[in-house]
Amino acid sequence: SSDGAKAISATSSDSRFPVSNVIDGDSKTCWVTTGLYPQEFIIAFPESVSIARIRTQTRNVRNITVEYCDQRQPTSFETLYGPVEIKDEGTGLQIESQQCKQTSCRFLKVRILS
Repeated sequence: SSDGAKAISATSSDSRFPVSNVIDGDSKTCWVTTGLYPQEFIIAFPESVSIARIRTQTRNVRNITVEYCDQRQPTSFETLYGPVEIKDEGTGLQIESQQCKQTSCRFLKVRILS
C-alpha cells in the first residue's frame, strides 16, 4: 500500500499505464516505459519515513538502482543500493526484495538502468 505516498515524476508517460501504478499495490497494473534506458520515477512520502527493505515487481528489467533524498524538495539524491542485477526466472514477473541500511527519506528515486 502507498500510505499517502505519490509517484510524482517519471521519464515515460502513457495514460493507459500511469506511473501512479508503481505504488498501487496491485500486481495486475503496471507503469510502461518507452524501452529506452535509463528510465526512472520518483516516489514522494507525505513526511520522512524509515526504509529498510524495498520490494519490486518488474518485467524485462536487468539492472536497477534506488536512490533517496530526505530534504523538503527532491533535489539531491544519494544511492540507497545498486546497481542490482534483477534475475529473470523465465516466468515474466520478476519479484525482488532488497534489504538496505535503514534510512530516513522523503523521496525515493528508482532508476531502471537496463
